[in-house]
Amino acid sequence: MEEKLGRINDWAKGKPAPPKSIELITTNRCNEKCLTCWMRGTTEEALRATYPQEMSDERLRRLVDEAAEMGVYEFAFVGGGDPMARRVTFELMQRIRAKGMHGDLVTNGTLFRPGQIEELIRIQWDRIKFSVDGASPEVYDHLRGLPGGFRILKGNLLKTKDLKLQYNSRFPRVAFNVVITNSNYRDFLNIIELAHEVGCEEILLLPMTIFSDTGAKLKLNPEETREFQRLILEGMRRIKKYGIYSNMHEFLDTRLIQDTNEMDQVMLEEAKTQEERATGENRALTGAADEMNRNQRQLMQVFSGREENFRHLPCYMPWHHITVIANGNIAPCFNGYVWETKVSLKDNALAELWYGPYFEGFRKQLEARKLWDTCATCCVWRVFENREIRDEMRTRGPQERKTEERSGKDVDPQHRVSAIMRSLVDRAKEVVPLAGIRR
Repeated sequence: MEEKLGRINDWAKGKPAPPKSIELITTNRCNEKCLTCWMRGTTEEALRATYPQEMSDERLRRLVDEAAEMGVYEFAFVGGGDPMARRVTFELMQRIRAKGMHGDLVTNGTLFRPGQIEELIRIQWDRIKFSVDGASPEVYDHLRGLPGGFRILKGNLLKTKDLKLQYNSRFPRVAFNVVITNSNYRDFLNIIELAHEVGCEEILLLPMTIFSDTGAKLKLNPEETREFQRLILEGMRRIKKYGIYSNMHEFLDTRLIQDTNEMDQVMLEEAKTQEERATGENRALTGAADEMNRNQRQLMQVFSGREENFRHLPCYMPWHHITVIANGNIAPCFNGYVWETKVSLKDNALAELWYGPYFEGFRKQLEARKLWDTCATCCVWRVFENREIRDEMRTRGPQERKTEERSGKDVDPQHRVSAIMRSLVDRAKEVVPLAGIRR
């Protein structure tokens, strides 16, 4: 977080800074047919037509080199398809670590070739997020459309655990990405037990965002949501026992399960709430103009300058993050406009786009508190991330955060889980009756 905050604060002070992270999709190819995936909203023919448009291996290598020269902190390989479905991905991971950058990998865990997991331990890759949508073949294979997939996944999870023990290595850290649906939410506690068995340190939940008719059928209804929230409370007790960190507590807020196609409104409302808190220290807003129509200058006048305005934005992505999809299209995040833009890394250098008019256009719009229509389907993790940035910027500077992280304060997963339990169980009583929890 201190890397992210430091770069955002530099921008707020008028000092351009390099991106903290690049989210890279190397391919749309995948060996699974997940019912929850955005790909179910398109045709197989349309997907195959994207394969020849992928950036060349050489351009991807140069992207890593450009990022290192700029001072990028980390890469995250995501889908798209599965990153490991393209051979050059693994070479890029080695190149990233050789240049001193950090790395994250999101994968279904079934495509590792012999020796690759051991090599990731040798190069000290930071984290692997395994997509785990079930704790049994019946649930997992059904949702992910790969017969025998769970067996392969669990085998690679256990191999990772054993090799880390053999090399006495903490890295790569293992996380679970879990998309919650009406087909797997009752398997949630079993997923926690599986995480404990294979040495997983984080369980990151993601509710259904609807991209297709198939996805719409998988979304939890209000009754299922309440039942799932009861399971979350039990899950919080279990992860505390096992020392696993999770974002599950966030989903005691029903909006983040039910309103996943209205995340733009959630972000605007959260920014508005922070603004209202700030008016006690700054000149109160005048007039009844809608926030979406206020211009950048008016907002700066209200908040006594650009730095103060930065503490109350709905989104911070263009100041610290880049998303690049397989065909080279580039934007601040994995949103509709990254698919629609005509701006590509095939034709441009990374630094020219980041420091030039293209990304500056995104920044100006957000400084005026305007989101895009496509922000409605924003990943809830970005909502959480923006909230955390906003809260950190309101309460303390990056130097204070860095000091705390060096001292170990509030970093240990068990400590964080304990803090979550203290702050949320009382609120949870208002959401679901504690009597409904199995003891």
